[in-house]
Amino acid sequence: MGDEAKQEIDRVTRLLARAKVKRTSIITQIRSIHDLGVRVASEPNVGSAFSVIAADLDSLWTQFKTEDDGVLDYLVILDKLDDYSPDAIAEVRRLITDLKAVANSLIPKGVEAKYLWNINKDR
Repeated sequence: MGDEAKQEIDRVTRLLARAKVKRTSIITQIRSIHDLGVRVASEPNVGSAFSVIAADLDSLWTQFKTEDDGVLDYLVILDKLDDYSPDAIAEVRRLITDLKAVANSLIPKGVEAKYLWNINKDR
């Protein structure tokens, strides 16, 4: 393998590592919001804080998808597609769906929702 080819593999490997770290960070943020959302039923005083942070869910979903797509692209370039697992997408989608259900439950009956949930438009 030539120096240029090795340098390109090294570069893509670094990009893959970066995308994985960013994707993991986003998953951690979503799990943190989920932990707060789980507390809403037993600790109503956290409802306001949860509502504020839940507004970030669409942005986090978009960021997650961007980084996950990057991971997939870099794995394809490195011919390591077998290392890709769709489990993270399923987990994040489930967490966000659960969180949106909690957020929607906090909206008083008869009041129009203030959040525009866009997660299903990317299907």
